Amino acid sequence: MTANPRRTRSARPQRPTTLTPAAVMDAMIDPHAVLSAVREAGTISDFTIEEANAAAVRSPFISPGPVVGRRLTQAVPEAAMVISALSQVMLSGQPLDLDGLDLARPGRPSMRLPLRACLLYTSPTPRDS
Repeated sequence: MTANPRRTRSARPQRPTTLTPAAVMDAMIDPHAVLSAVREAGTISDFTIEEANAAAVRSPFISPGPVVGRRLTQAVPEAAMVISALSQVMLSGQPLDLDGLDLARPGRPSMRLPLRACLLYTSPTPRDS
């Protein structure tokens, strides 16, 4: 009796062994970013953009300049109004799903973007202290 080639491991197409978060994010057509908390006196006051996909970098609502490594409120000044809600995601672990964030800048059309956030990990990082 011979083995069915469809059921053997060698008959399967080879897949990459690693899939990075950056590769997954870049495949998404909507803006996505990975944030880490910035704490001042033990309170989350802002977030640092650790990773951003191409759609986020090209967004007309991102202030000019590099995106990764910047504070969220520097890159998107309108984000200041949702820092508290994003902080609750960090503190409670519960995901956030807001109807939208109104973005309007002089000389540009206004836009309402959905805002979703979830906790990826809870271990402290050097920037999270």
